[in-house]
Amino acid sequence: MPGLGFARACIAAAFVALGCAPLAAQALTLVTATSSLGNQHDYSGIGFKFHVNSAITISQLGVFDSGADGIAGTTTLWTTLFDSSGNVIVASGFTNSDAGALESFFRYKDIAPTTLGVGDYILAGYGWDASNLEYNSFIVDGLNTTTFNASPLVTFVDTRFGPQNSSIAHTIAPTNVFPDHSFNSVNMHFQSAVPEPATLALWAVGLGFVGLRRRRRA
Repeated sequence: MPGLGFARACIAAAFVALGCAPLAAQALTLVTATSSLGNQHDYSGIGFKFHVNSAITISQLGVFDSGADGIAGTTTLWTTLFDSSGNVIVASGFTNSDAGALESFFRYKDIAPTTLGVGDYILAGYGWDASNLEYNSFIVDGLNTTTFNASPLVTFVDTRFGPQNSSIAHTIAPTNVFPDHSFNSVNMHFQSAVPEPATLALWAVGLGFVGLRRRRRA
């Protein structure tokens, strides 16, 4: 009964994998805030260029909330993800009435799961004003990489900013490189796009039971 043997093998292998592997990894954040309060609103397109080393899937975009007290007034703060050519991949708007969930001084909102392949990308924030500040920190010892969370999936490339006009459209990618500075402006939740061992194991369990069911019907 080769069909029955294959089904049983799938189930056995799956349970071994489940016993050896953790469940799906918790989503990572791209950066860590270096201050709880903002200090700047003059520029737009404030953020980072980063390199994806191994495919990732993004589940949420985030924006810095100075003071963790919500988005003030009628302002819409935007977080926009661009490809290396400056094309918009996905964007999220954050308002007083729809500010998203607060986590470590960033507000997060769900997006449709978005997978990024190996390559360069830009994540930038827009809409800053006197009541909604981002944080600009001067780093004296070179380009800032310390606020990027340790992960082999992504690598810091440089900091970015756009024109000195906070009302510039959030669909325009920042092209200016800002050496020796770090920003609290935008963030994202992501994880590896490669299935976790536990996910593969559950798939194998399902395949095995399908095989058993078909065998019994035969």
